[in-house]
Parts: sequence; structure tokens; C-alpha cells
Amino acid sequence: MFFIVTHSDYYDFVPSSYLVVNLNSLVEANLDLLVTVNHTWLASFALENDNITSNPTNLFKGMRNVQIMNLLSHESLERFYFFRGAIPVFENLLHLSITTMSECCWRGLVFLLNNCPNLETLTIKSFVPMPYQGRVALIRCTSEQTLIVHLVAQGLCSPPESV
Repeated sequence: MFFIVTHSDYYDFVPSSYLVVNLNSLVEANLDLLVTVNHTWLASFALENDNITSNPTNLFKGMRNVQIMNLLSHESLERFYFFRGAIPVFENLLHLSITTMSECCWRGLVFLLNNCPNLETLTIKSFVPMPYQGRVALIRCTSEQTLIVHLVAQGLCSPPESV
């Protein structure tokens, strides 16, 4: 039997590997991706030197034709930082939405946006202020694109930190 998947809701831990995933018909993906460090979920951000034992590489590659992507947690955006070398070019991605409740997830945004050449709309739903580094990353990534950016929250931008 052959299935055509056009919508996906993925709320789970990322396994140590995926088989090759072919989601060419995928139109919309809602992602809440949690990873493990040493096969344990720490309920905190993974650090640069941590032994991340989850690997979403084949999932990212399989959904490269998605048109609408909703990252439903700061952990999901962080996956694009830790696996930045595996991010495919999302040629068809037109709408990206990011929901976060943390100030710490913005480093993945640069790598993701650099691989979305046709992105038209970026919506950021944040429940905490976006730190200065996050705003700089957003400006740097969008300066060469015509992009509508929606910032949805009270007090989304915090003042620059003093040096």
C-alpha cells in the first residue's frame, strides 16, 4: 500500500537514526523535537560538548520539500544548530513559524534561514524577550531576502546588553 503524507505532527524524542525518509508530498510539518544526551533526556539545552545520541538528519532531508514548517518548541530550533551540517536547502519552504519559551534557542535560526531561499513569512511566537544576539542573527539572515517577519508577544525584544 502506498501513502501520500501531506501533513505531519511530530511530537517526540528523536531516535539515534532514521531510515531514509521520503516525504516529498509533505505540505505542512509541525515539529517538537526532543533529543537525548547519552541516551537520557536532560530537560535542558544540550551543550556543545555533549554526546547527543539523537539524530534528525534523515528526517530533515526527507522533509526538504515542505512548504509550511512550524517549530513548536525552542528545542526544535536548537536541532538546526546541532545538526547544521545536515540541513538541506528547503526550496519550497514559504512559511516558517517558531514558538519559544526560552532566550537560548536563537543560534539555530541562522543556519535554518540560510537554507530557506524562498521563505516569504517568518512568524516568531515568543513568551520571553528575544535577546540582542537573536535580533542580530535575524537581521543578518533576512537582509538579503524579502521576508515578512511577524513578532508575536509582549516585550519580544530586550535592550542590547552593555559591553
